[in-house]
Amino acid sequence: MDNKTINIGSSDFVKLIQRGYFYVDKTLMIKDVIDSGSEALLFTRPRRFGKSLNMSMLKAYFEMNADTAELFRDLKIWQCGERYRAEQGKYPVIYLSFFDFSEPDWEQALNYLKKAISDEFIRHNCVCEGDILIPVEKMQFQSVMEASASITYYKSSLKDLSRWLYRFYGVMPIIIIDEYDKPLQKAQTSGYYDEMIAFLKGFFTGGLKDNPSLMKGILTGVLRIAKESIFTGMNNFDVYSVFSNKYSEYFGFTEAEVQAIAECYGTQQDMAEVKNWYDGYCFGETEIYNPWSVLQYFSRDRVPEAYWLRTSGNDIIHTMFKNVSARMLEDLTALVQGKAIMATIPVDIVYPDLENDTSGSILYAVLMMTGYLKQVDAKRVGGDERTGRGLKYRSKFMIPNKEILEVYQVEILEYFEQYCRPDMSDVIQEAITANDVDTLQAELSRFLMQSTSNFDGAYEVFYHGLMLGNVAMMREGYFVTSNLESGEGRFDIQMEPKKSVLPGIIMELKSVREEYADEAARDRSLEKEAADALAQIEENEYITNLRMRGVKSIILYGMAFKGKHAKVLSKVLE
Repeated sequence: MDNKTINIGSSDFVKLIQRGYFYVDKTLMIKDVIDSGSEALLFTRPRRFGKSLNMSMLKAYFEMNADTAELFRDLKIWQCGERYRAEQGKYPVIYLSFFDFSEPDWEQALNYLKKAISDEFIRHNCVCEGDILIPVEKMQFQSVMEASASITYYKSSLKDLSRWLYRFYGVMPIIIIDEYDKPLQKAQTSGYYDEMIAFLKGFFTGGLKDNPSLMKGILTGVLRIAKESIFTGMNNFDVYSVFSNKYSEYFGFTEAEVQAIAECYGTQQDMAEVKNWYDGYCFGETEIYNPWSVLQYFSRDRVPEAYWLRTSGNDIIHTMFKNVSARMLEDLTALVQGKAIMATIPVDIVYPDLENDTSGSILYAVLMMTGYLKQVDAKRVGGDERTGRGLKYRSKFMIPNKEILEVYQVEILEYFEQYCRPDMSDVIQEAITANDVDTLQAELSRFLMQSTSNFDGAYEVFYHGLMLGNVAMMREGYFVTSNLESGEGRFDIQMEPKKSVLPGIIMELKSVREEYADEAARDRSLEKEAADALAQIEENEYITNLRMRGVKSIILYGMAFKGKHAKVLSKVLE
């Protein structure tokens, strides 16, 4: 690898190569696609793992009239022999990307789809030349190109355009669709799923199933949507997910690729830090690093941060968290603590099932497919590996790396802030900073009584999230962190003041789950647990980080919860 400029954010293969930007050579994927006997291929991977760049690469290689052969002469595919070089520039290509789809309602979504299809018709308006199309077909082509056709024409447009391109060139086209499932995800969270599924079922099936004019269809997405819901009857479709060995090295960076990047842009000493922060994914049997974050790390003076944070649309995950069960809360707590959980997950997803998931199986499947979990071990327990029908795995899951741990903490914090904020008062915020224990305890108990059920309060993670939601609203005055190391352990919540006039704050939370014969016994238990929490802060020296940052006044809070009841104890260190 040469020491070239790292371009962040571009998924345009032609731009990267023409302008001499840094590029990790993934062109052997082209060879595997050519060798594949599949008429249609779907690749599912998390966002920012190179799907769009690979689709742009395939388009640049296969598309005729593009004059891109020179871009590949120094890349691996060109060394594979004449058979593969002969495929370069051979095919008309239909290319659609739904990467930036984010429409809030069906009317705007349909307009987006019409515009995207219209743009591709304009790109191929050469088929209108001469007498290739009969008058009625020219009328149909023109109306789609002008975005004025009926919805029926748009549903059949993929199949129609491929037929007309085949007729014009005498060569069957390749269809490439990037982020095919993005419209479905947005439709599910925005309330127009039925309209979207009806459109895409006709659109995809018409273009990819039994299409005599199709050379090959290639799709990418994040989730593997059940064929019954969108690809009805498509037996010509092969799916390569995070479970698949084939194509596993083409999305994300392998260990060897990251080592080469480190040698070029840093030192081998960087590898330990990069591995700790951005490694941990396993696609098939291949160890994979997050490519987006690795490139960010080396282009920003090798500073480790959670670069992946906020790069991925997570509406689906937040929707699922609304219905999280007590068992799932317990699992999520274990994950954040670095532990593994076991679950049986489906590979095919049907979106309407996402909001009715009580076992956690679909949530964990989505978290893994979107990059929030890694599978440590997996065993197929049902279904067909090739078609994916009924495919399930019994898997052990963990959080992949330090970056994703931070992403969990920030995004879950924001989630609880969103759902707790409407009911919280300024009184609680003032009580926290003023060390007004009586008011804080009374207000927390009032909030729990009015806003939660005893079931909600069964696990410590619920109360942790509740308090994170509270203090998140005080961000103007504090830097809020959770579950990070300080002293001899990990604090629950730390509030580092942005101004010296404010105190630093450490909170340790306990959940009491035993049953008691009377209120007095319950209150004694709450008192003891709150005292133990307070002692834990001092014994483990959780104040270390705040002291190192020069914070002089620190309030320690020990909090214990049982159902709708709270006990708060505090201590001030000057």
